[in-house]
Amino acid sequence: MSKHKDQVLVQEALSHPEGSKERDNAFDRIRKDGIYLFNKEQSGTSVLIEKKRAC
Repeated sequence: MSKHKDQVLVQEALSHPEGSKERDNAFDRIRKDGIYLFNKEQSGTSVLIEKKRAC
């Protein structure tokens, strides 16, 4: 987390209490947006990232 601690979305997520549902949801949204942007850039190639599966 120290890599992106200056970004607004990460700061908002970190402002929630540790272990809270709001914090988990905020980091899930950041992760999913990153996967979407990566896949959008890679469209037409064979490199895609899939959604994380529940164990």
